[in-house]
Amino acid sequence: MLISAAQVSETPFNLYVGRAVFGPSDLVSHQSKPIRENSFFSYYSDRFNTVFLDSVYFESVGSSRIQHWLQQLQGKEFRFLILAHHNIAHHTRLCEARHISAAFADHLQHYAHFLGAVVLSLPENYSVKRFGDLCSYLQTHSFPRLAIMFCDKQWYHPRLLQNLNRVLLANRSTVVFEDKGDFDFSLINHLPFHFIVVQFHFIYTSQDVQRLKAWIHFIRCGREKSLMDCYFIFYGEETRVEMMKMILWLGVND
Repeated sequence: MLISAAQVSETPFNLYVGRAVFGPSDLVSHQSKPIRENSFFSYYSDRFNTVFLDSVYFESVGSSRIQHWLQQLQGKEFRFLILAHHNIAHHTRLCEARHISAAFADHLQHYAHFLGAVVLSLPENYSVKRFGDLCSYLQTHSFPRLAIMFCDKQWYHPRLLQNLNRVLLANRSTVVFEDKGDFDFSLINHLPFHFIVVQFHFIYTSQDVQRLKAWIHFIRCGREKSLMDCYFIFYGEETRVEMMKMILWLGVND
């Protein structure tokens, strides 16, 4: 059973479910009948309604390829999560990143209304002030919503996240939460997110389903508060993703 674009548009809030794509080799299905790259997004968007493009961390996708993708998505409710060029955040001084961020902002225009959020990976030793200055600068230069990934895992602490909350809300931003089997929900239970990005890694045990049910509970509770958009990115074998996608969809919309 597939999730259609029509079903997605009828949900009381927006649940976007998909996979991560790291490069051209991921644009081929592992099904018995191979899917050619030039028709990948037509096939993919019949099964998922978001994708995390990690390949742009190293090199931006060309505009002609993006336009070809978008032609396959016409009439569908689909969103891209784009990992920003690492030099935007990894420069010590904000002024050094401005020419890079301006070029990347121009690149993002090609995705039009299909762009959901930009994922920004921040290096270690980032202060709250520096984080706030960077978010404010990017938001005033045509960047869409930001989803922040911290290389320093110490940022994933209730006190630090609480300090960041005002900056996040002011800049329509969120934090990317990565679940590799030991996620602590106390980190996020009291933060009023408007949207959230979850990276779910399979550990291929019965715990996977229990972990997913915990996220379903969190999302259902969030819908009763301020959560409007949820991006759920699976990392794992394709048939496993298909099964877990259905459990997530039915659990959230039950």
